[in-house]
Amino acid sequence: MSGYTDGASVADYAKNAFAWAVETGAVSGTSAMTLSPNGTATRAQIAVILSRYGQSGK
Repeated sequence: MSGYTDGASVADYAKNAFAWAVETGAVSGTSAMTLSPNGTATRAQIAVILSRYGQSGK
């Protein structure tokens, strides 16, 4: 998550999960430089995350 300018803004309780999601590609950020961990996710974004998670085989 160090590649994102707002990676340090991820809440302590979510750091491991966010790191895993970024590492596996389930989450790729809202731009090349931001994750927007304090924002809200749209239905479309959640659908993409769930689809990527399902394709990861984990």
